[in-house]
This record gives sequence, structure tokens and C-alpha cells, in this order.
Amino acid sequence: MSREKAICIIGMGYVGATLAVGFASKGVRVYGVEKQQLIVQKLNSGEATFYEEGFDKILSDVTAKKLLTCHNEIPKTDEIDTYIITVGTPVCENNKVNESYLLSAVDELKNNLKPGDAVILRSTLKLGATEKIVKTELDKLNIPYKLSFCPERTVEGKSIEELTTIPQIIGGVDEKSNQHSKELFSIMVDKCIIVSSPKEAELCKLICNTQRDLYFGFANEVASICDNIGASVSNVINAISENYSRVNIARPGLVGGPCLTKDTHILVQGSKEMGYTPEISLQGRITNEKLINECINQIERIMPSPKKISVLGLAFKGSPPTGDMRGSTVYDLMNLLKQKWKNAEYFGYDSLATDEDVATLPLTRVNDIETAFASADLVIFHNNHPDLQKLDIKELSGKMNFGGIVYDFCNMYNTIDSVNYCGLGNMNYLKER
Repeated sequence: MSREKAICIIGMGYVGATLAVGFASKGVRVYGVEKQQLIVQKLNSGEATFYEEGFDKILSDVTAKKLLTCHNEIPKTDEIDTYIITVGTPVCENNKVNESYLLSAVDELKNNLKPGDAVILRSTLKLGATEKIVKTELDKLNIPYKLSFCPERTVEGKSIEELTTIPQIIGGVDEKSNQHSKELFSIMVDKCIIVSSPKEAELCKLICNTQRDLYFGFANEVASICDNIGASVSNVINAISENYSRVNIARPGLVGGPCLTKDTHILVQGSKEMGYTPEISLQGRITNEKLINECINQIERIMPSPKKISVLGLAFKGSPPTGDMRGSTVYDLMNLLKQKWKNAEYFGYDSLATDEDVATLPLTRVNDIETAFASADLVIFHNNHPDLQKLDIKELSGKMNFGGIVYDFCNMYNTIDSVNYCGLGNMNYLKER
């Protein structure tokens, strides 16, 4: 399906940039809007601002063909008939959603919207925000327009692939809005699912990430039980999962990122405002947020005063590979480590994170894993990046100080008798063997 009119995507972070490249690669003319000048410059030169396999090549192609151009503000052109908002909606320290970026985007949009244009919201929103916030503001223009909430559902690291394979959920304020969004997204994906309202579409987005948060939260609770009683979470999960399809338990590990760390809180906030508190969902988030502190306390019992601590894998996740440190639990990890051992030296390794992002941490970056292990007292695997899954732990640990500990939040390796290797849900089990 071709398209004569252009679309404008407001917010060219990860979600906006991948969506823009996805549409542009299908021949759609895309204008990107981003306030950060460095991002505008890089994208216009065909340079990605994040890592995703294959993304650079497609970006370079669509920018060379002028199918995608980026700007600091919405271009004044009649060519645009659809505006897609993809700005961030972070949560504040009180776990309340920060809607300032959304409100700013809507304000700019109000100065550009023409009669009959469409507005599509893709940012994660609090329940009811499409109608209570955005529709309320746009109605002040007294012009006809279309409005729908069409959530982003891709996994970071595979967005370009999943934009064309995962069904697009659409929740419009009316039938014209639904139809417009369906025609647009059908350019990229084979199946669109229309729900009854924007509120249902908002809930779909929040439920997806909250379910994953809770899924990992239960696994982490199982790991904590195993650490408490001296069992191995790996043995337990392997045993109950083998040839038993009714069990589907995640592998324990830290839960971070720009979505899972906040979307449960956004769901809870919106639901509470409508009269219901989702207690089970919230408990999963609480379990995941307190995990690091519990693990550091366990480490302290067998390593009371480390002098050199190295953290490997700084991005919020390791697989699919990414250098994205937004919402990474490494920030909480470093804060708690510094509180516990303020005089220790800290080093970090990540093959994809940018120097600018790593510089936001109170540690010294090293460019090879051997240096991270050399003379270390404590080495922590923070994520499971492929670089970290194929190491000779026995040899590397030999470079550590006598009695040094390797602590693995992801349990990527088996027990090695000559190495003090332990991990989440396996710590006391390994220590006692």
C-alpha cells in the first residue's frame, strides 16, 4: 500500500526512530521532530543514536533517499496529515507519571493541526489519558480531527523485525479514527486489532509490560526462597520444567529498562484513580525493586570488605544486545555498592554502551574483560550480553585476588569447584557445597 501524504513523528528516541525508519523503509515520507539537536544531526546524517543490529543500514538508506528527515520543530507543510506522538513518559521519584513531555508535544501540535488531520498516540499513557488529556486539549481547536491510541509493543533489539510481524492494537475515539490508523499501519503490518476504546488500548500496553514484570518478579521470589533455604534455583527450575508444559517460569535476574521499571507504576496510578488498586501487579514490581539490596547483603556476608569491584554489562539488558542504559538497574546497583563499600575502586565493562552513558556512573570504564577481572575482589555480572556468556570463568577468576567472588545475577555458568562463583538463587547452595 502506498501513501501520498506524509506522517510526522514527534519524539525521535528509540520508539520514534525505529517507527520512522520502519515506515520510511516502506516508502512513506516521514518527518521526525526532536528537541535534542545532536539526535537531529545524527539521524539526518544516517547515524543511529543507539545500537540495533541492521538498523544503521536501513536508516542510512531512507535518509539518503530523503524519505526521512528530522527537525527541531514540526515543519509547516500541508504534506503532513498524520501526527504520531512517541515522547517519553517517565515516572518521578514518587512513582507518578511525568506527563510534561506529552503536554509539550500536544501544545506544539495544536499550532499545526489542520481540519481532518489524525493524531496517533504511541507513548505509554496512564489509563484514560488519551481522552482526558489529549482529546480535551485538541477539542479546544474546534476543528474535526481523528485520534487514536496505538501502543508500541516491540522488544528493544528487534524492533524493525517486530514492527512488521506483531499485530498493531488500535483504539480510536471513533470509527474514522480507527479506520485511518488501520490503513496507516497496514502499510507495515499484516494484522491490526481494533479494540472498543482508547482506554482499552492503553490497558493493553500496560498489561503487556506489567505481566512481564510480574513474570520475572515471581522468578526472583523463587530465587530468594532458594537462597534462604540453601537450594539451587537453577536445579529447581530445570527439574520442574523438563517435559512439563504446564510450568513456565522465567530465569531470575534484574528487571530494568525504560518500560518494565515504570509501566506497572503507571498502570497502578491510573487504576487507583479509577477506584481499583492492582495489588498483585504492584507486588511484582516491589519484589524486583528490592532484589539488588538483598543480593548485596548476601555478598557482604562472604566478602565483607572488597577493594576492587568490577561490574560487567551495564545496559538494562543483555539479550537481544543493546547499549541502552535508560532505566538500567546498574544505577541502583552502583548506588547501593557505593553506600556499602564507599572506599572501594569501581570498574565497568560494556561493549555497546556509549562513553557518555557510562560516564554517568561512579566507575572507571575498562575496554576488556581481562582488566575487569585483574586483581578484583568482586566481579558482578549485571546482564547476560552475549560477550559475557562465552568466557573461561575459571581462567579469568585466576586473575582475581585470593578469595575473590564472581556474582552472576543471570546464572550464566555452572558451578566451578575451584572458583568462588555464585549467583542469584544459587548463592547459599554453591557456598555450602
